[in-house]
Amino acid sequence: MVATRYEAPPRPHDDPSEPPVLSGWGRVLGLPVALSLLVGLLLAAFAWPAVTAAPHELPIGVVGPAAAVQQVQGALQAKQPGAFHIQPYGSAAEARAAIESREIYGAVVVEQPPTLLVATGASPAVAQLLTQVAGAMAAQSGAGQSSAGPTVTDVVPGAAGDPHGIGVAVLALPLVLGGLLSGVALRRLVRGRGRLACSALLLSLLAGLASATILNLWLNALGASFWTDAAVITFGFAAVSFATLGAGTLAGNAGAGLVLASLLLVGNPLSGLSSAPELLPVGWSAVGQAFPLAATGQLLRSEAFFDWAAAGRPALVLSVWLATGLFLFVLGALRRSRRPAA
Repeated sequence: MVATRYEAPPRPHDDPSEPPVLSGWGRVLGLPVALSLLVGLLLAAFAWPAVTAAPHELPIGVVGPAAAVQQVQGALQAKQPGAFHIQPYGSAAEARAAIESREIYGAVVVEQPPTLLVATGASPAVAQLLTQVAGAMAAQSGAGQSSAGPTVTDVVPGAAGDPHGIGVAVLALPLVLGGLLSGVALRRLVRGRGRLACSALLLSLLAGLASATILNLWLNALGASFWTDAAVITFGFAAVSFATLGAGTLAGNAGAGLVLASLLLVGNPLSGLSSAPELLPVGWSAVGQAFPLAATGQLLRSEAFFDWAAAGRPALVLSVWLATGLFLFVLGALRRSRRPAA
């Protein structure tokens, strides 16, 4: 009599075509804990700068006699210590020139009636903040302006179709998506280093044209020409894409993931695109401005509303990210080409 061995039917997770089923209480409990920590980290990264937004050494001007300048400076210091960095100007024309060159965000012209100069194109949030502060000061002074406040003049207005500057602010998320597509998707789908670089460049160009079409032609959210808007946005996409692609080529998914995580957790919430760098927590504004997300937005605002004023620094930041990404990409390609064939 020959004994037969009983074979249990295969379990559903034994099918190689199906994803493996996690087993063990360590994984069952550990994965939710890790993912919840990630959710908390994302919430903290985005909520902290938004909730604690307040002016810190915000550059503004005051036009008037020395006594009036000191009076305004004392009132602002008493109301919000350390919030404003006040620069005196001899005339309203000088203050306007400083606003147009992006040296200051606005200016108070001390005369009868008082006038407030703002620049919505630089930051709608700061323009609104200065209007509120000037109105509160006028109400406290009892100068007859308690109801209406000073006369507000927008020296550099924003786009007609986007008075709140939302279009530039939301550009950060598509930039991160461009880095994700270049650093992860293209590396998996395109073979050959030359073809991969061409694909990333073409992706940046098409993404820039598509973004400019939406923001400029459709929503009227930018004030310059379509082609210059497209060139600036393409520059930003290329910096993000090649930085992620270069890190991924050199260090694999870990390198690309590190760049994407820094963009998402640091560069995006600290970009200041929805407010201003001077409204971020003290010390963190410089960190955010060193990332390509903030640099793209600031360069786009300088090009669209200020005739390229103060465009040097954000252009330098994008150039450094793009050059670093290209260097890492070439270095990673050389290292892979020198590996012995399997």
